[in-house]
Amino acid sequence: MAVSSFPREATMPGQLPPPVATLLREHAQLRRLVRGEALYEVGSAPAAMYGVLRGSLEVGVTARDGGRFLAGRVGSGQWFGEVPLLDGGSRVYRAVAATDAEVAVLPAARFEALIASHPDVLLAIARLVCARYRMALGWVEDAALKPLPARLATRLLGLHALQQGQERAIQVSQDALAAQLGSSRQSINRLLKQWEAAGWLVLHYGGIDVRDVPALQSLG
Repeated sequence: MAVSSFPREATMPGQLPPPVATLLREHAQLRRLVRGEALYEVGSAPAAMYGVLRGSLEVGVTARDGGRFLAGRVGSGQWFGEVPLLDGGSRVYRAVAATDAEVAVLPAARFEALIASHPDVLLAIARLVCARYRMALGWVEDAALKPLPARLATRLLGLHALQQGQERAIQVSQDALAAQLGSSRQSINRLLKQWEAAGWLVLHYGGIDVRDVPALQSLG
């Protein structure tokens, strides 16, 4: 399959150009996960790259005291897990199914063969890494310089953008938002309740329906 001359700008964060994603899926194996099942653990060997076909996964780490840091959530159409395959290091996060999910698993040997034989695939993956690096820098800036309302609004808008016309409500818990933003669930809940009263969003069990994007953007 030819993958050259793919559009550089046609992807959302975590996505690959369609021809590249199709090629990876053709060489991948299917794995089904039930909610709460781990795809891989912290410290595990870089055995594969992964693409979410259905459902979503949470990527993060759990501290010894039980506290959690949620690095991100990956949903349908997104690929992840490439960095340890490139640098040979072990996994620094664990990935757990946030919902029942289907995942394309591209084994390390096939990953290496594809990037060796298809320079465009390597370039696409390099751009994926760069996009995540820029996103991480943005998170660092937010954490250092912005108050919690601005950080929460930015996170909700990012998750909302990734919906891409799928189910309207963002499937994320308040506990997960608190873990990702380094805050308490009570603080997150208080802000969300205020924004719901203002008509900016609607809270559902395990989800948030964004109704007023400009209002949230005004906080960022």
